[in-house]
Amino acid sequence: MDWTHYLSFERNKAGSDEIESLVGTYRYPRNIANLRVSWRADNFDTGLGANYTASYADDISRLRARNLDEMAELGALDENGERDVSSWTTLRGYLGYDFENATITFSVDNLLDRDPPKVYGASRGFDSINHNALGRNYRLSFSYFF
Repeated sequence: MDWTHYLSFERNKAGSDEIESLVGTYRYPRNIANLRVSWRADNFDTGLGANYTASYADDISRLRARNLDEMAELGALDENGERDVSSWTTLRGYLGYDFENATITFSVDNLLDRDPPKVYGASRGFDSINHNALGRNYRLSFSYFF
């Protein structure tokens, strides 16, 4: 298991001496984790991994007033007029086989084909730092050792 939990992450606010805390704000989730289980027998191996990104605040400060009004009407904002990006969990599975001088592996990322959470503060509609929009994707790899 790999887990990152930010206790604090601060920086100077641009153009001032003010310090701002970034933990839990746009693009800085408090928790990011990866859990993997695997099994190996003779030349065969398989595994499953779960990747988790915690919820964090969306950056809606640059949106126009009419966009914010529409979001409020749709119920996308909380009582303070703010919005959180949903947490996101994806699964990755793989199968592999080792030959005498080679290895072949088949893997599937985002096994359940989960869409990334909607992010209104990003021009792409999702946070490309913490999420990806590739959906389920497959990979076949072959390595030869000489």
